[in-house]
Amino acid sequence: FQFAQKSNYSTMSNSKISIKCHFEGAWRRFAIQNSFYTELISTIKEIFTVESQNELVTYYVDSEGDEVRFSSDHELQQAINFFVKVESSYTLKMYVKMTEVKSNPVSTQQNLASSQHQVPSATHGGVRCDYCQQKPIQGVRFKCVICPDFDLCESCEKLHISIGDHLYYHPMLKMFRPMNLAGAYIRNENEETLVGFIPEQQQQQQQ
Repeated sequence: FQFAQKSNYSTMSNSKISIKCHFEGAWRRFAIQNSFYTELISTIKEIFTVESQNELVTYYVDSEGDEVRFSSDHELQQAINFFVKVESSYTLKMYVKMTEVKSNPVSTQQNLASSQHQVPSATHGGVRCDYCQQKPIQGVRFKCVICPDFDLCESCEKLHISIGDHLYYHPMLKMFRPMNLAGAYIRNENEETLVGFIPEQQQQQQQ
């Protein structure tokens, strides 16, 4: 294989480029159509059967014995020019390493904690979403702590809507499991601010 004889070796994008590649103890020879780095990586992964999601590090050894990495079209062209001009070779002799993907221990712990505390989807029997009219509400139920009878499903609660007497800034009680909170309020002394709910089951026990 020979390149077109030109004084400017950077204009070889239309010529096939001969590659001698070392990866995981094996040498392979192949050619790529042009000096696009993405094409080079794609060809290497195909020839050496590397999974597409794995990242590779590519480099060559210069005349001083240093490993020179390249990861772009421009750097690939410089590597080719080095072998043509300095080594008098029309073959790019290169090496490839697989990068190690290190997991984030904090992220891993957070994902583990999240999976351990996931709440199973619930069905709130007889409860209708006052916006989309879904009945019964599936998953998380949001009940207004100001309005006597106002509920939203999880999707509608994210819309921050106002309907009738319900205003978007009203605090909402987030309920992961079904619970009967029918009409039981705790108010402060001046009867102006709602403090909380007493579940119907607890009301019966107190009576």
